[in-house]
Amino acid sequence: MRESRIHREALIVALEDRKRLSYLRYEGGVDTQLNVLDADRDLLQAQLTLAQLKRDEILRVVQLYKALGGGWKI
Repeated sequence: MRESRIHREALIVALEDRKRLSYLRYEGGVDTQLNVLDADRDLLQAQLTLAQLKRDEILRVVQLYKALGGGWKI
């Protein structure tokens, strides 16, 4: 699962660069607003997926801790 997170983080870096370039091209009159919006959407989706992967990793650690008998006293 860690490898998946690492790959997703690398994808986000690439998508951030794509977004930056899309905005530059749009501002220069070379690209359409649709391509800019697509770049925004793709980056947001990748960030959401990364957040979900991190959440799942944390939940697995908590479940392991609980299964091993750990816990908090209230």
